[in-house]
Amino acid sequence: MEYIVDDCPLLKTLYIRGETGCRIEGTWVHLKHSLGQTLPLRTLVIINASLDQKYLEDFLRLTPDLSTLKLIGLVRMVFYDRMMSYDWSRLAQRQLRFLPLTSCHISITGETLLDAFTRDRAITMVPESTEWCLFPKEVTPSLLQEVTALPNVVTSLELLTPSLLNYHESACVFHEDVVTANLLHDYLCKSPHLVHLKAIRSSVFIHNLDVNDRAQYGGLDTYALDHLANHYKAPVHRPVWMCRGLRTLHMEIHGTNIYDSPVNSRIVFGFIVAQLETLRLASVNSPTHEPTVALKERDRQDPLQQIGLLSSVERMVAEMDREENRVIPLLQRLSFGYELGMPPEKALKYYFSRCT
Repeated sequence: MEYIVDDCPLLKTLYIRGETGCRIEGTWVHLKHSLGQTLPLRTLVIINASLDQKYLEDFLRLTPDLSTLKLIGLVRMVFYDRMMSYDWSRLAQRQLRFLPLTSCHISITGETLLDAFTRDRAITMVPESTEWCLFPKEVTPSLLQEVTALPNVVTSLELLTPSLLNYHESACVFHEDVVTANLLHDYLCKSPHLVHLKAIRSSVFIHNLDVNDRAQYGGLDTYALDHLANHYKAPVHRPVWMCRGLRTLHMEIHGTNIYDSPVNSRIVFGFIVAQLETLRLASVNSPTHEPTVALKERDRQDPLQQIGLLSSVERMVAEMDREENRVIPLLQRLSFGYELGMPPEKALKYYFSRCT
């Protein structure tokens, strides 16, 4: 770290990310560096790494103009036979309160910060902040109640998820994701000043965007129109986002029928066109539904009988065991990756050689 500081004395933005967890060892500033010589650094972002807090505090004393500090998913590692610990209260009292921060995020991999600390970090520690950077689980009803009672001046809201920490995309929506999605929607309906929203892979439910009840129309074929004539429902009034001046939008759309409805794209882009007229940059994703394969049994491949079976599919396996069912009865081609159409024996040997 000290080599970066010495070689780049005019550095204003420093972004460090460890793919599998890295360690930032040693001092961050050379011992010969004059204490009166400050650094022009404005932004410091560290993701998925382990560090010594003492050296971080020494470094922050030399960055009086730092406006963005994001320590995302820090990892606890052993440094010289001692486990690294982080004392954020000490960091806040000694350093953060003296910096002109407009955006601050601190989180540790595998740990959920207390509501009180999240509140202090978002409100007390950075009272002039117009940029908030939070984990979705930190968006709690109590936090939302407090922030909505304050003057709404937030222009940038970034929700970070484990996907930034080498966490695979998932189509699963857990209870806390549902709560966060609804709280986020409520907040956006009360935030007229928001300009940048980066809710990357944080659940945004499609029914909250369906301001015209477009979902009930389905497709435009004859069957759908006949069905609509008999099952039409009066439009439901839904709150609409107040951030009409939004310029940046990153979000992932979730829904119970995300791939079933042929009008989902019309709902999403219709919402953008009608409600977000000033949008300049949009990134809209949907969760990845990975194919699931259960190999129960195959001639000459009995050792594979248990591969791919999870306790959650026990009921499915019971149905597969019925005499009238045969799993993959005429297997000729098998693919688990990007190489399509491999002979079964080649694919199985390649992917399961370590399991036999």
